[in-house]
Amino acid sequence: MARRTPMSGHRNTVDACYMAGLANTGRDDGAPGIRAQYDAHYYAPFLRDPDGNKIDFVLRGRLKQMRIRHLPAVAVNSNAPRPAEYHWLFWASFWFGFPAFSALLAIFQSE
Repeated sequence: MARRTPMSGHRNTVDACYMAGLANTGRDDGAPGIRAQYDAHYYAPFLRDPDGNKIDFVLRGRLKQMRIRHLPAVAVNSNAPRPAEYHWLFWASFWFGFPAFSALLAIFQSE
C-alpha cells in the first residue's frame, strides 16, 4: 500500500518532510530527486513507514512558483505594487504546506 502526499511549495519543503520522516522512524527508500519516469518535473523522495508502506512527497511542476517569481519583477519594472494575485499565491503555497507536513509527523509519531 502506498500513501502519496502531494506537496505545494518548493523543493525545500519536500526535503524537510523527507528529513522529518527519517528522524521519526521512517526508512529511506530513495533520496529526493527528479523522477523522470513519472514526469520531467516530478520531484520526490521515497520513505517506508514502520509497517513497510511507501510514502512519497511530491512536487510536480513549477508553474505556480514561476508565476510567484515573475509577478514581483513585473511590478518593479512597471513601478507598481505587487498585484493581489501574488499575495494570494504566496499565502496559498505557504498554508497548504502545513497540512501535508503535519500528516507526515502524525504518521510517524503514531508508531
